[in-house]
Amino acid sequence: MARPLKAGLDYFPHDTDAVNDEKVEALRAIYGNDGYAFYFILLERIYRTPNSELDISDAETRQILRKKIKVSLVKFDQMLETALKVGCFSAEKYRISKVLTSNGIKNRSGVVITKRLMMRERYGERLVSDAETIPETRQKLDKVKKRKEKKSRGEERRGVGEPPVPALFAHGFLHWSPDDPRLEDLTEDQRQLYYQHRWSE
Repeated sequence: MARPLKAGLDYFPHDTDAVNDEKVEALRAIYGNDGYAFYFILLERIYRTPNSELDISDAETRQILRKKIKVSLVKFDQMLETALKVGCFSAEKYRISKVLTSNGIKNRSGVVITKRLMMRERYGERLVSDAETIPETRQKLDKVKKRKEKKSRGEERRGVGEPPVPALFAHGFLHWSPDDPRLEDLTEDQRQLYYQHRWSE
């Protein structure tokens, strides 16, 4: 069964000095830490949406957000007005369609969404990222991988096939430079042989 396509983001960048941003400082100066919570809780909700726009045109959504931030509806509306005034969100987009977003939000999410679309095009349905895989599935895949590696190492020890050194020569591994990224794909035994050969030269 195909996994549902991901929409929105699981996380977003939160700068370590966000508290010093002029827009956030304005919210904190007027509303204290409620202003800080207001801004970042709304960002979390915005980034989860597929198009990075949070529609707050209906009363129910505003009540849910107000409750999440733990402020009154009157205070929520005051904080929203201040946030729009200082530029936390696009006042024009809010005025036209009652959605919260900004150019910065769109740019940051656009990078991730563009990369996701490129990966889907490149790999199709075969691609399943670690971030989108549930832990139980990852554990099962890890067990299968370990079993295959163990079986492969057991065959090498029993002498099945040619010894590893000629295989390294046949593939030219021994002539790679020490910083070649392909070395990461070698097994631990192959890497040991590679480094032993390099140091013996």
